[in-house]
Amino acid sequence: MSTEVAKARSLVGVAVRRHDPEAEADARAALAAAKIEQFLTHTLAEVRLSPEQLDRIAALLFTEGTRS
Repeated sequence: MSTEVAKARSLVGVAVRRHDPEAEADARAALAAAKIEQFLTHTLAEVRLSPEQLDRIAALLFTEGTRS
């Protein structure tokens, strides 16, 4: 587990213990983002992708209508 995932997971626990639904929702979203980042970083480091494949992945991640 990466440091970012561990920190995000800890923040979820803190928000749950404080019974703060808004903070919990934010913390869960941050945890999901940290897990996705960890997965992508790990996966992309393991495989050799062509520039076209990398462009396709980038297009999937940065399509119009995504939230920032």
